[in-house]
Amino acid sequence: MEDCLFCKIASKSIPSYILYEDNDIIAVLDIFPVNIGSTFIFPKVHATEFEYLSDEIIYKMFYVAKYISIILKEVLKYDHINLIINIRDSTLAKTEHTYIYLLPRFKDDSENIKFFLRKNRVDSQTLEEMKNIIIKKLGEFAERNLKKEKENKNENLSKKDFESMYKWFIKRI
Repeated sequence: MEDCLFCKIASKSIPSYILYEDNDIIAVLDIFPVNIGSTFIFPKVHATEFEYLSDEIIYKMFYVAKYISIILKEVLKYDHINLIINIRDSTLAKTEHTYIYLLPRFKDDSENIKFFLRKNRVDSQTLEEMKNIIIKKLGEFAERNLKKEKENKNENLSKKDFESMYKWFIKRI
C-alpha cells in the first residue's frame, strides 16, 4: 500500500535501521522509540488482519521477537518487556499494518508509559458459555485442518481420527 509506513520501509523507499530481514518479514528499530531498543516486527506484505497472515509468517514474527528480546535484555538490561501486537489502526505508528512491537521496560519508565485498560466484571455463567463456545470452535477448526491434511494425502478420514484429534486438542486447552 503506497501510503503505509511499514510497506515503505519494507520496499526500502524510506531509510530504516533493519535488525532482521527475510523474504516474508522485517524487524526495524523504532526511530521515535518509547524506550531505546523499541522494535517493530512486521510482514513485508501489507496486512491489516493478523488472522489472515500465514502460520509461517506469524511463527517467523514471534521467533524473531523472541530472539531480539533476548539480545535486548542482554544489551540493555531491561527489567521486563511488553510485546504489543497491533492489528489495523495503530496509535503507535499511525498506520494500518499488522506488527509486533517490542517495548523494553525499565523500573523508572512508568511516568512515560501508562496503559489504561478498563476491566469489567463478567459473571461466571457468561464466562463458562464463552469458554464452551471457543473450545467447540477450536475443535471444529482443528477438525477442518485435519481433514484438509488428510485430503492432501489422499487418505480416508474416519470418525475415529476426528475423535482422537479432538481429544488431543482439548487436553492442551
